[in-house]
Amino acid sequence: MFEPLDGGLRIVRVVHASCADVFDAWVNPQRLRSWWGPPGITVLAVRGQLRVGGEYRIGMETADGDPVELVWTFRDISRPNRLVYDWRWTAGAGEPREQSSVTITFRDLGDRTEIELTHTGIVGDAVRDSHAAGWIGCLDGLDGMINQVV
Repeated sequence: MFEPLDGGLRIVRVVHASCADVFDAWVNPQRLRSWWGPPGITVLAVRGQLRVGGEYRIGMETADGDPVELVWTFRDISRPNRLVYDWRWTAGAGEPREQSSVTITFRDLGDRTEIELTHTGIVGDAVRDSHAAGWIGCLDGLDGMINQVV
């Protein structure tokens, strides 16, 4: 479910995995690299430290080969139920340079997890809608990675 907010967005999704597994998929650089990004984006590297005040630098490449970098600066890490981080693009043609904020709440539903994602501080409806499409693509990737049959 996608809900536009004034200056942001909210998305709720349920995946078939435990909170601990979903949280780990979000913060483990190797796992994050395997699902992050909407279609057409390739994650080249996830570097940084998972700690309050630490940051992840997510180096990506578009389908056209253009470099993109996103930086998350962690403000709250409450394993396995909540992540809060600042979000800013440091490279990428056309990406907004304003800092915004992401809050993710992971709710235990037994063998499933509800993910509630709120992204605030987004300037403009067009940027919000672009971010919403990106988040939906990312969550599709997460769902696909978590539910892979091995």
